[in-house]
Amino acid sequence: MENQTIGISNTINEIIPFAVIGTDGREKVNDTDVMPYRAISFISLTFENEGSGTCTGTVVARDLILTNAHCLDNEDNGNAVSSTVYPAVYDSHYSYGAWQMEEAYIPRGWSENRDIKYDYAVIKVEPLGDLHVGEITGTLGMTDQNLNSETVSVYGYPGDLMAEDGQISQWGMSSSVYDWNQNMVYYTLDTNNGQSGSPVLNTNNEVVGVHRGSWVDADREPIYNGGPKANDELITFVLTIAP
Repeated sequence: MENQTIGISNTINEIIPFAVIGTDGREKVNDTDVMPYRAISFISLTFENEGSGTCTGTVVARDLILTNAHCLDNEDNGNAVSSTVYPAVYDSHYSYGAWQMEEAYIPRGWSENRDIKYDYAVIKVEPLGDLHVGEITGTLGMTDQNLNSETVSVYGYPGDLMAEDGQISQWGMSSSVYDWNQNMVYYTLDTNNGQSGSPVLNTNNEVVGVHRGSWVDADREPIYNGGPKANDELITFVLTIAP
């Protein structure tokens, strides 16, 4: 596909809490043409209150992007009425298409109860003619695994570093899991707004979670970041949508 450019204006919008813990360890991804970065996508959103925002998502099936539910349905902005997904953006350039949201799928645990363990969602995007996003970029698999002593990575499109850099690009880092249970995974990886929905990847570049945000202590100091774990319920939710 032709290399095209997107602008950074109106893309920096806080959606949920986030944290850089200690020294910022995030590094810029310089080659988004290779996996897993090719499947990690910048998501631009417009809401029913006419507000806008950005998130990160992952191509996990032919037409499906895995992200956070709060990216599509939150109390500040309401529901997303339109969304464009740009895989593998580097310095505001994208070569793998701009894909429009056809439908959003949100679990009831989020839409009805705002339960953070259900803060995941799927964007189904429209094909571009006979082309499907997952066939262009490839897809990342999901796995429900024991995360004891596991090293994980979180890569996405953080608003703070994109604002400093003046370009839309992927940033991220790796570290060991801080804690986990069957529903959630926690880590001290640095993140910022815009990285909501980023994949939490194991060393095989499989999705083991969906980054959500940060948890703080009584003094509002960040303890760790985290998000829903890729458990059987999350994986089944996605696969039920996939053709």
